[in-house]
Amino acid sequence: MREVSVSSHAGRAQSIIRALLIGASAAAMLPAMPAMAQGAPSSQAKVQFDIPPQSLEGAVTTFGLQSGLRITADQGVLAGRQSPGVSGAMGSFEALSRLLAGTGVTWRQIDGRSVALVRAPESAGGDAIQLGPVRVAGAGEGGSAAARYSSDASATEGTRSYTTKAPSSTSTGLALTLRETPQSISVITRERMDDQRLVSITDVLQQTPGINLTRDGGERFGISARGGAVNSFQYDGVLTQVQNTTRTVPQTALDTALYDRIEVLRGATGLMTGAGDPGGLVNLIRKRPTRELQGYVQTNVGSWNFFRAEADISGPVIKSGAIRARAVAMAQDNDTFMDGYSQKSSLLYGVIEADVTDTTLIRGSIDYQRYRPSGAPGVPGVFSNGKQTNFPRSYSSGAPWGGDDFDTYNYALALEQQLPHDWMFRANANFMTVERNFKSARYQPSSVNASLNEETGAATVDASYGYAKQDQQGVLASLSGPLHLFGREHELYFSYNYNRYYNDYAAWSGTGSKVINYYTWNNQFPEPESYTPALTQYFYYKQQGVNASARLKPIDGVNVILGGRLTNFDYRNYMVLLPSGSGSTYGDTRARGKFTPYAGLVVDLDRHHSLYASYADIFQPQASLDRNGNVLPPIIGSNYEIGWKGAFRDDRLNASVALYQVIRDNVGELDDGLLVPGTTDVQAYRPVKGAKTRGIEAEINGEVLPGWNVSASYTHVVTRDAEGVRSLTQIPKDTVKLWTTYKFDVAERPLTLGGGVNWTSATYYPYKTFRIAQGDYAVANLMARYEFNDHLSASVNVNNLFDKSYYVSMYTISVYGQPRNVMGTVRYAF
Repeated sequence: MREVSVSSHAGRAQSIIRALLIGASAAAMLPAMPAMAQGAPSSQAKVQFDIPPQSLEGAVTTFGLQSGLRITADQGVLAGRQSPGVSGAMGSFEALSRLLAGTGVTWRQIDGRSVALVRAPESAGGDAIQLGPVRVAGAGEGGSAAARYSSDASATEGTRSYTTKAPSSTSTGLALTLRETPQSISVITRERMDDQRLVSITDVLQQTPGINLTRDGGERFGISARGGAVNSFQYDGVLTQVQNTTRTVPQTALDTALYDRIEVLRGATGLMTGAGDPGGLVNLIRKRPTRELQGYVQTNVGSWNFFRAEADISGPVIKSGAIRARAVAMAQDNDTFMDGYSQKSSLLYGVIEADVTDTTLIRGSIDYQRYRPSGAPGVPGVFSNGKQTNFPRSYSSGAPWGGDDFDTYNYALALEQQLPHDWMFRANANFMTVERNFKSARYQPSSVNASLNEETGAATVDASYGYAKQDQQGVLASLSGPLHLFGREHELYFSYNYNRYYNDYAAWSGTGSKVINYYTWNNQFPEPESYTPALTQYFYYKQQGVNASARLKPIDGVNVILGGRLTNFDYRNYMVLLPSGSGSTYGDTRARGKFTPYAGLVVDLDRHHSLYASYADIFQPQASLDRNGNVLPPIIGSNYEIGWKGAFRDDRLNASVALYQVIRDNVGELDDGLLVPGTTDVQAYRPVKGAKTRGIEAEINGEVLPGWNVSASYTHVVTRDAEGVRSLTQIPKDTVKLWTTYKFDVAERPLTLGGGVNWTSATYYPYKTFRIAQGDYAVANLMARYEFNDHLSASVNVNNLFDKSYYVSMYTISVYGQPRNVMGTVRYAF
């Protein structure tokens, strides 16, 4: 959370900013609600403090450790200031006021364990006074719903942390910290995204432990974990689906400017998603409005004519802060290292939040993202004789007049209602509409054969155009709270989930010659004068489910987590090849009352260490067809996991080690050389029985020492079929991902230096009698940021420092990773 105090003479400016916020969020605007009652913080038990005079940053860090409070601060607000220290036994709030006396910094309470440090108003005379608290005591031990959630105390923005101390409900619905969660979960915070300039969801996933990312020659990405696909995306916990077949995948093209953090759960997620793949789940957590005025403007300039601008403004709409709003805007335009391939994108996000009563909060938001790539990435990966190619990285596979146009709209509503006895009801809804129009003018191998002749350079171009319309609706309603039984407090969670997906797709094929000489074409290919109908296809998906989970505490230090879900599922896929109508295919899959169990055990060894074990079951209907034209049966899997987790430095540092085994039946694999009957380029798949994936994941994230952030992970994964033969060899056995930053003072101003390396072991893809392969490789990155004052900063990022040439994806179309590139950033925050 980022806090800025507004001086009394800035009222006019604040009124103007409020008006801007109202305008940006007009579509989601809610009627004015009564202000939330304010209250003073409750008294605190006395704590022995011993903090000598020192820099304010060091004093606050020590205070957090001694008091147990969670401290957040505005960027640069502590820099260059000295604290008088504090000594003696006293309440934490009194000690904090003494610690800040004379520094020009004051504090505001967020909740019982959290405070935010802000610049003192001019009237404060430099002394640390308490401003009006964000949280109100009452309505049960946890406080009111409006007080607990209006400032989003779980936000990572402004914490300068690579981890989170806040609970996550992504795994089980229960509010569990990372150490309390009996599955592997990683959180990419706002600070991490800003430090590494991770501006797209795919940028984030490339840096996430245990995630493997591939890309075909278009705008389609393949995301996998633990040998399985990651096709489930949530927006603030509301499920959406990914359908790769028609390439209409807006989730992987999203920009990160509107997200506070991204949570990635690896392994089976059936308890929360019902039908799903055993790979994992990505939960996108949007930024929320803040009670205090804050914002920034930022511009980026980089290699290959990269230009990007962002603006973010947030604050109260009315003086009390009971209604608050936020607006985010972004525009980006860039060429790439590939000839004829460029990108344009833009984003608008408006959200408004209101405290209806002391126990009721409502929120509405709209976001619109526009993505306009031109040309096509990648190069032919193999010749028609099966040999692997070796083209320069500057080559690409498309003509500049072709490309994909995506327009993605998300509308979200939320209600949070505090109930008696510390129970909470939440209802969230997300409505997504995607419009896609494309023109394709790119090298086009069939699904099973490359078309590039090694001797002559003759190759086939796909000249076509088409559209897709996608609608998704998702609703999640939940009820959660404590249960007092046998002298102990347990926790319960119940939910209802509804998700509906519809995708309508049509394509036309260009007439005339489609043969080029790839060696000499220079990305030039004339647009066809006419087109003929090629195919129509639609997908319909609907599921409803009820979920229940519980955290039981039979004895001290032991947590038993049990859960289950009942799911009704409908899936239809219909395709007609035009103009004759021959080769039509139809798939219809249903499930009724499908039960998905969950079980976990967490044993606390002490306040820092825990051991855990978990089991999860999952099923996933498939769209792929076999050599007889039949839809493959659902993937059925079981996920077993054991591990250790640790939380240190007042939960500023999280670490984990996991060993897992995923057993799958009916996994679809390419049926080499065979097509679906009645088609000319639709690859047939076959179900594989008894596939097993075993692996190890280890990671550490957070602050190792004051000012030193680290994110490091190691992953080992191997998948074998029923005969024990290794499969999915295009997924590396071993990966190491390391990134670290350290902040220190230069000329009394903060300078942050950072760097890291991603290492990937050798991989190969079996292609006929050949292999498309590459050896292990490492990519190193650096960054530096200097803060000129409390508002203005500049940074530079150097990616692929040693200009390593490597593939991020290998197949009939292979895609290179970026060569060495530089990005500069200037940011003004207030």
